[in-house]
Amino acid sequence: MVKIQVYTKQDIKFDFNKHVDLILSVVPQNHLILLDKISFVDSYDKKIGCDQDGFGCYYFEKKSGTILINLSNLIKHRIPLYLLNYYVEIASLYLSEIIGHEIGHHVDRFWKHGTKDKERYAQKYAEVCYYNYFKKRKKTILLSYFLGEINILDFSKKDRLLFKERRKEHSQWFHDNESKFDLSGYP
Repeated sequence: MVKIQVYTKQDIKFDFNKHVDLILSVVPQNHLILLDKISFVDSYDKKIGCDQDGFGCYYFEKKSGTILINLSNLIKHRIPLYLLNYYVEIASLYLSEIIGHEIGHHVDRFWKHGTKDKERYAQKYAEVCYYNYFKKRKKTILLSYFLGEINILDFSKKDRLLFKERRKEHSQWFHDNESKFDLSGYP
C-alpha cells in the first residue's frame, strides 16, 4: 500500500488521501509494487536532486520508489488554490496526470528496466492515467466545471466562460480518445 503524506504550511482543504486513493485506483495495482509513498511538500530537498521548478519528482532509495509533489509549484503554475479548496474534482483530474507521470517513471525503473526515452514513456503513462481517471469520474468532474461556470458570486463572466470552455474541451477530448485508450492501455 502506498503511503500518502502531506507536509505543507499552506491552508489547503483538499483531501489528499481520498483523491490520491481515487487516482491510484485507476492504475494497475502491480505497477504500485515497490512504490513506498507519495509526499506533498512545499519545496524539494536539494539533496535529492529534483528539478526545483518541477511539479513532481520520482526518486528511489534502496529498493523502493517515492514520489514528491511540490505544492508551491503546483499552486503557482498548474492547480490554483481555489481549485484545491473548492473544485476538488478538477484539481484531482489535473493531479492524476502529474501523479501518473511520476508512476510512469516508477514503472520504467522497476518493471520496464529503463526504456530509451524515459520522459516519453512517463508522459504516455500520464495520458493513460488522466484518461482513465476522467473516465471513472467523468460526471463529477464535468459537474464541477458546470458549477464553476454558473458561479456568478465568485467569478467574472470571463472566468465563467473559461470553465464552460474547459468543460466542453474535456468532453470533446474524452470522446476523441475513447478508441485510443482502454482500461488496460498502460504502456
